[in-house]
Amino acid sequence: MNRIASEGIEVNGFAAQWMKGSKDVSVNYSYYNSMRYKVGELDAARGTWTGQFFAKYGFDIVTPPVVANSPGKIYLTNFVNVSQ
Repeated sequence: MNRIASEGIEVNGFAAQWMKGSKDVSVNYSYYNSMRYKVGELDAARGTWTGQFFAKYGFDIVTPPVVANSPGKIYLTNFVNVSQ
């Protein structure tokens, strides 16, 4: 992210996808899955490592994760810059 900013490239959104089998996905998904009924889908997604990482750069999750049944995918999360 720092390199992109240093090159003057403007980023106004992200589409993030987590794949099964990754340690990071297991941690993110476990947190999300345990929190979504307590705080809601959006706040649970915002509390994941991915949500916190993008928040440091001014981005916010605006679409709750969608559980995907296709092979390899756990869920998709969309991020957009809330400052625009």
